[in-house]
Amino acid sequence: GALVATGRVAQVVDGGADEGSRWAGRAGRVKWLGSLGDDDALLSPGDVDERGAAIVTQAQLHAVSLELGELAAEWEELVRSTGRERFSGHLDSVLADLGAMPRVERPNARALWAAGLINPHPALGVALEVRPAVLTARSTARRLSMAKTGLEDSISRLRLPGPCF
Repeated sequence: GALVATGRVAQVVDGGADEGSRWAGRAGRVKWLGSLGDDDALLSPGDVDERGAAIVTQAQLHAVSLELGELAAEWEELVRSTGRERFSGHLDSVLADLGAMPRVERPNARALWAAGLINPHPALGVALEVRPAVLTARSTARRLSMAKTGLEDSISRLRLPGPCF
């Protein structure tokens, strides 16, 4: 798997031994790969086949990345208009923590941002948990797909009356 911390990308190379409780965590080792800001494709070794040829075209990735922005805007409007924030200013706080959505030309960063939007801490309780799937995807197409599916599912739930879950 991969993780993102302070804009740097790491690959977990040793998950460490179980320390007796899921709450205690695990000591482990990571290999720092670089900065997502410098190379958006850093998270996606699965974007190319064994010969180095692209599996999905940049135009296809761009289209889904663009769609994520549209879905995120719709999702934000629905959260606000249906009164689904857990407390006043909840969504504004999430957006302030996330910062602006990354540019469409950075599809991996954009997918991570979308996952953080719909699954923040503290939770809004309006979306299935997609962060693990988005973080561990080995291709840009899969990462975008997981974020898009999460947004679409949450939008469907937000359109219904009553609690989302």
